[in-house]
Amino acid sequence: MENKVVPLKSHQVLRGLMDRYYQEAKEARGKGQPIAWCSGVAPTDLLSAMGFFVLFPENHAALCGSRKVSVDLCEESENHGYLRDLCSYARNDLGSIFAGEETASPIGGIPRPDLLVISNNQCGTVAKWFEATSRLFGVPLIVIDVPFLHDGQGDDYEARALAYVKEQLQEMASFLVGFTGRPFNYDRLQECVAITGTAARLWQETLALAKHRPSPLTCFDIFIHIFPIMCLRGDPQGVEYYRLFNQEVRERMAQGVAAVPGEKFRLYWDNIPIWYRLRELSQKFASYSACLVTAAYPYNWSLQGLDASRPLESVAKALTLPFINRGVGYRIDFIAGLVKDYQVDGLVMQASRTCKPFFLGQPDIVEEVERRTGVPGVFIEGDMVDSRLYSDAQVENRIEAFMEVLEGRRLARG
Repeated sequence: MENKVVPLKSHQVLRGLMDRYYQEAKEARGKGQPIAWCSGVAPTDLLSAMGFFVLFPENHAALCGSRKVSVDLCEESENHGYLRDLCSYARNDLGSIFAGEETASPIGGIPRPDLLVISNNQCGTVAKWFEATSRLFGVPLIVIDVPFLHDGQGDDYEARALAYVKEQLQEMASFLVGFTGRPFNYDRLQECVAITGTAARLWQETLALAKHRPSPLTCFDIFIHIFPIMCLRGDPQGVEYYRLFNQEVRERMAQGVAAVPGEKFRLYWDNIPIWYRLRELSQKFASYSACLVTAAYPYNWSLQGLDASRPLESVAKALTLPFINRGVGYRIDFIAGLVKDYQVDGLVMQASRTCKPFFLGQPDIVEEVERRTGVPGVFIEGDMVDSRLYSDAQVENRIEAFMEVLEGRRLARG
């Protein structure tokens, strides 16, 4: 009998939460709420404090990818002159804008923005993507410039970077006062930061539960559950949901329920999820009794250091310190730490064709992590939402060969 992943009950609750979020987005403007589109790791608590409804084109692109409609949307943007090797998230959402009422988006696209806000700590492409969006809609774009934390630059450099980001957040708050015509609500900002901080702590606690053997959840479960920490920051619904999610995972641990029955191998996943193959890849690895237990990607929403008593300073810290804003040396140390903490047997390196910031340095990372830990890796080529850049046969062959290597190592250990 084929081994299969045991699904989490909370997935159904999460689906309802997502449906409500996108329905509320469509109703927001009618209720007098301005709408802001943001990059994935942006200072959204400032916007929530001023009554904005915050939307994330990246989450919308992931949703489109999971529903397997992104190719049509990417082709729409390509018909308007955008190259295929550009970020597929960007092509997906620009294509949805160009298509208008004819969009293939499963939710009919997201409501047009009044304001765009990004932080450039994740990549340079997001800045050009949102600049194009700003021109298309004729709305302002705020860019929070976050200095990259290169390896070996020390605490003084980090302190100056944090001060620089905080100053920009103060400027953003002043802009929002003029844009909305209302005083800045610092009490509400502190409340939002407190809520987001609680959600972030629950998120980190739940990620750590996969250290248990057997793991009660897979990183494919975790990828789906990024939604609240991205889209519901400052919203009590996110905290309530993560408490439910955390409780279910802990109950599984207490009952000895494994996400992958008969778990033999524990694996690390590198890079963004392949949304249109999430279910298939999860089941494929499960067929080898392999559980993907951890990934660096979800730690970009650890939101380190959030403190309601110092909201601007702590938001600056949450923007500056994520994994994606770090040098290759830091990434090697971080992933080697995950290998140790989660007792990982192998590294699955997903080489997203159109996500250059995550792909950059991958070969060096896997080589050095293997040298330090003795844990081997395999590269599979794909893309987050553009399935034209994915070969089922190639990926299956590489997974099969890799799992044979891991099985041979397991037998050799006795």
